[in-house]
Amino acid sequence: MSLHPHKNGTLVKWRDETGKQCSRVFKRKGDAERWDTDVKRRKQLGHLAGEVFDAAGTMTLAQFVAGPWRTHTAGMASNTRAKYAWALEKHCKPLLDLPLTELTVPTLAKFQHDMLSPEKGKPATPNTTREVLSKLGAVLQIAVEHGGLMPRGNPAHGLRKVKQHARAEKDALTPRELETLIGGVVSGGERGLRGTLAGRTRAILVLGGRLGLRPEEIVAVPWSGLQDGYLRISATETKATSAHFRAIKLDKLSAQALREWQLESGGRGKDRIVPMTNQALKLWGTRTLRKRIHEVTGGRIEKGSTYTLRHTHASALHYAAFTLPEAARRMGHKPETHLRHYAHVLAMLPEERYPSLDALYAAARQPQVAALGEHWVNSR
Repeated sequence: MSLHPHKNGTLVKWRDETGKQCSRVFKRKGDAERWDTDVKRRKQLGHLAGEVFDAAGTMTLAQFVAGPWRTHTAGMASNTRAKYAWALEKHCKPLLDLPLTELTVPTLAKFQHDMLSPEKGKPATPNTTREVLSKLGAVLQIAVEHGGLMPRGNPAHGLRKVKQHARAEKDALTPRELETLIGGVVSGGERGLRGTLAGRTRAILVLGGRLGLRPEEIVAVPWSGLQDGYLRISATETKATSAHFRAIKLDKLSAQALREWQLESGGRGKDRIVPMTNQALKLWGTRTLRKRIHEVTGGRIEKGSTYTLRHTHASALHYAAFTLPEAARRMGHKPETHLRHYAHVLAMLPEERYPSLDALYAAARQPQVAALGEHWVNSR
């Protein structure tokens, strides 16, 4: 048995009972090490290996995750698999070597207590603990459905979960701050960045801040989606839980900015408006956008991201006289979701609002207009 680095993860090599050379590549090193350990133990046990490893009562959580669970996740989206991996590999290590039959309600209750206890090092937050136990419960439910692995049922269902803490209100740029951010990119370019990145950056700010696209939508929508003054987003260009078509009407400034970027980039047809990967966009948001948002807001928003641009647009819709259903439909989520995140904006709206987004952005571009920005900040 031996482990070797591989371009796709970790390569495990071993010889079977007949002496034939075998190999397998694992994406995660932990899975490779567990496979290596299991094969070694099978060789040591000889003819008893089948009785020990194949018995339902002796299968550990790690073995189930590396086997039946991995098969079950084959049809999941990559980001969903990543969330399960985060929960299992980062937080559930104390449970991985336990047989499934030992994962009882008291065992999970102690695990939950340890996650929250400062005696075990840096404690997890209540929201993180709830998320981890939720993911673990989903894994154990598949073990129950797999047949015979957990005869007493899913212990996660009998666990008293910790209360979820209220989440902070969403931070958003004021319209003036957004236009300052976009205008600074247009007029001054980006120091230290080369080529057409400034134009691409401007397109990201427009798509996120003026049209409210999700990060995954920003890097997925093609030029063919721009038609007749609308940006059309198909079900395959958004996240799986919100997979439905929607059309976003463009304001004049956004339509002009996107036309200019199309001429500059030469994109057309099925070419993506922003030719980046999700990971590259996330990295850009952390390294570049966060710093610019901090500067533009004078430190009011410390950890801005591409989602800050989306929150900015969601808030702006109500200053431009959008109703709750209209705003939710444009953002691509349910009205109750919109209300949960932006109720503070609805509660602090001024009596006189702008008739359209065009009017709102035009006012935001006038340096002498300060009242809008002050009211916006006070409403948060």
